[in-house]
Amino acid sequence: MDRFCIEERDDFLPVCPYCDKEIDRVVARRANATLLNKRLVHCCPYCRKVLGVTDRHKRWWET
Repeated sequence: MDRFCIEERDDFLPVCPYCDKEIDRVVARRANATLLNKRLVHCCPYCRKVLGVTDRHKRWWET
């Protein structure tokens, strides 16, 4: 099986797949946060379309 290589670079800006503008930041908003998790919706700052959702579960010692 071939390995997939991830290359970290900072000589370009990502492009929004919806409005095709270069993204220099991402806007995040909380959604459905509870005591034990923090769900964020990540959006393009220009067209506000959703780029992804993350769900971070708090560890018992962080509460």
